[in-house]
Amino acid sequence: MVLAGGASRRMGSDKRAMRLFPASPPFLERTVAVGRAVADRVVVVGDSHPGVRAAFVTDRWPSGGPLGALITAFGLFPDDDLLVLAGDYPLLQVGLAVRLLEGLSGHDGSVAVDRGRRHPLVAAYDARRCARMAGTLFGAGERSMAALVDQMRVRLVDVAVDDVADRHGLSLSNVNTPEDVAALRTRCRKFDLEVR
Repeated sequence: MVLAGGASRRMGSDKRAMRLFPASPPFLERTVAVGRAVADRVVVVGDSHPGVRAAFVTDRWPSGGPLGALITAFGLFPDDDLLVLAGDYPLLQVGLAVRLLEGLSGHDGSVAVDRGRRHPLVAAYDARRCARMAGTLFGAGERSMAALVDQMRVRLVDVAVDDVADRHGLSLSNVNTPEDVAALRTRCRKFDLEVR
């Protein structure tokens, strides 16, 4: 499950179509490829996007933030384990996605963490265990993914060092502004890392 909603206001242009480097795939296309490497099917919650080979579904709560999009996904797949990947992490690694799914066993969710910071939009969730919690929070006006994670029995999955992006603390780099993208490019060049 890829979450690709939002208006990209802070970025000033559609993040889904952005590329970290000229030879890199667009952000959304790369995220879908990571999901496809580990999941039976990939569904994008958000508007369709040219060139991206995935099923797209409309977010039932387009102004409800990522929590609303997650609830949309729970409604579609109420009995499944969902790998959730936000479309604005251009250096996500397949190995991390695998570990998130493996870490879900016996937990409500499995959430990526880097240097103590949780990333609830790079996570796996057991829809059977989480859908009701998420719906209750959302119905009470909550829009924060962190609020959901706080109520869950969650396993935190630290980034590993089996990839150069992980070794340099880049795989969980989230970009929301042009400055974020420029800073990430600079960090990648420092380590001679150009994502293709």
